[in-house]
Amino acid sequence: MNLAAKPNKVVSKLQQLMVITRQYRERQRQQCKISLGDREMCILYIIEQYEDGIAIQDVPIKFNQNNISQVSGSTVLASIAKLWEEEFIDKVISRINPRGTTLRLTKKGQSVIEKDKRCNKKRAQTILNVLSEEDCEKLLVYADQLIEAFSKMDTTA
Repeated sequence: MNLAAKPNKVVSKLQQLMVITRQYRERQRQQCKISLGDREMCILYIIEQYEDGIAIQDVPIKFNQNNISQVSGSTVLASIAKLWEEEFIDKVISRINPRGTTLRLTKKGQSVIEKDKRCNKKRAQTILNVLSEEDCEKLLVYADQLIEAFSKMDTTA
């Protein structure tokens, strides 16, 4: 199919897929008893990548590198404050520089990530069960192409 000839149909299907996927993900999170939203989960996943912790000022930068929509630093910091208050993360203040704060996951934060990963795996298996093996292989190719395209997008415009 020549996608340039049918942009409205493609855009419409992609929008429909995004809405349905988001609704399904939210239902799965409710069933898994995960009370955090996408922004908070994304922040936890960012912090998880750094075994020794990540400087608090680096989290908004990493967050916006990983997302298409740009979120202000203050919004990310408000989510960090919420995660800290709910004991998903620890703040470690540097003895050398009191302004230097490092974030680390707590056991509760690690636990919610593990639970989310199990839910994601279950959700993916449910979705992929409707596709043939050949369709799954095609989906991998399309996903790689889309990931590459999204990663090259200028999200500041």
